[in-house]
Amino acid sequence: MACVPKAKKNSMNLSARIPRDWTPSPWSECAEEVRKQAQAGTIDLIDLTVSSPLACGITWSGDSLCDAFSRRKPWMHWKPDARGSLLAREAICRYEYARHGFAGTPDELLLTAGTSEAYSLLFRVLCEPGDKVLVPRPGYPLLDVLAELDHLECVGYSLTPNPDGWAVDWESLQNKAPQARILLVVNPNNPTGSVLSRADWLRMGELCAQHHLALVVDEVFADYAFTSCSEPPWRELAERVAVFRLNGLSKTVGLPQIKLAWIWCHAPEDMRVPLAQAMEYVADAFLNVSAVAETLAEPLLTEHVAFQARVMERLKINLSTAQELFSHCPVQLTHPQGGWYLSLHIPDIDDEDFSLELARKAHVLVQPGYFFDFAEDGWLVCSLLTEPDRFREGIKRWRNALKN
Repeated sequence: MACVPKAKKNSMNLSARIPRDWTPSPWSECAEEVRKQAQAGTIDLIDLTVSSPLACGITWSGDSLCDAFSRRKPWMHWKPDARGSLLAREAICRYEYARHGFAGTPDELLLTAGTSEAYSLLFRVLCEPGDKVLVPRPGYPLLDVLAELDHLECVGYSLTPNPDGWAVDWESLQNKAPQARILLVVNPNNPTGSVLSRADWLRMGELCAQHHLALVVDEVFADYAFTSCSEPPWRELAERVAVFRLNGLSKTVGLPQIKLAWIWCHAPEDMRVPLAQAMEYVADAFLNVSAVAETLAEPLLTEHVAFQARVMERLKINLSTAQELFSHCPVQLTHPQGGWYLSLHIPDIDDEDFSLELARKAHVLVQPGYFFDFAEDGWLVCSLLTEPDRFREGIKRWRNALKN
């Protein structure tokens, strides 16, 4: 019998971009534990972290979508285009004009399979490995992951709370701008809900021009503003700097599973052609956008009004509830100007310890602020999408936990 050699130890090395420690955080372990208990019926869990309208009872009727899908048969007539189908881009232009009054053209648009892919595309077009991206803090933790996967580093600039909400710490931003290639703005911000004013945008433009930065703006929550505000001066900014605006069906119509997003590219005249060519070059290497998603863009964006109205009603009811029930508690409740989330500060607590206690004893799930890089302890974040009666009950339990 032939001698069988021993199997060699696997010597493959993973990329340094991949985490080595997969140990879940105490909060993640606790969340999984209480969700299992809720599924088993042993506790009544109120989850104030849910970020999907569909999961909170705000649903779509599928009839019109099925009709559009069956009439156009997208799998039969796919015509690859690195920018995405013209019909879908035209539908986005109509939507943008109807919703925000901005008259854009299909040539300024490029479609992607979600905003995460849009970020990655721009990182590859605009940066070299090792470059830095300026991101807001507090902010969405996924931005760090996306940057690292494309060999980049996120550098935080501060947002600071004030009685009216949150504002950019301009000294922090000015000091860090010379290090970077991209200035990234989330407007409204996630999770603070802060919105930039016209004066803020013009100041951002000056900063980008001064330090030769591209301005990347994440607008996924732009349709969910609590106060009316003027449209940012995109054309004015684009006279001096390249502006890239990201949005998609994930929040616009609450359907992240459709996987369709878009990038608006506004730039000085001498930069438009090379930027368009570079973006199409990267997009053409993958052609990730599904013909099915492109086909559904028009009917979804045509029927967005009723859906967004239901979401806005839910957000406002729950925000009012939180303001009412926390009014006589030692809680600093910030005033979001838009978005789906509420951030609040409780003095003299550890945000992780309190969120664990709230989950295990009061059976209410909220997110600790350290997930979002809040500068100080005691910040907590909750979703405003939960069904109103359940949201009210969750806030009551939260308030009682503070009293105890």
